[in-house]
Amino acid sequence: MRDFRILWISQTVNELGTRMSTFVFPLLGYALTGSIALAGLVEAAHLLGLVACLLPAGVLADRIDRGRIMRGAALLGALAYGTAATAALLGVLTFP
Repeated sequence: MRDFRILWISQTVNELGTRMSTFVFPLLGYALTGSIALAGLVEAAHLLGLVACLLPAGVLADRIDRGRIMRGAALLGALAYGTAATAALLGVLTFP
């Protein structure tokens, strides 16, 4: 039961972060460039990346331990979001 609670809470936090980033990244693109088109490009790049990764990720999930994949993906996501947040706090965040 404890493992399920940990999984449930971590997945909830992960999903909340994912949904927030879907909302915030286009706004961040707009804030950096002032262009609505480039803000839309941010979301388009996100969706294209998602589509490009879904099939290979499914194949990988069939061949590797799913627990390790989940932990690795969460760690990589935290690192990516952490570097973006650090760059924003230091004032060196750019559109590319």
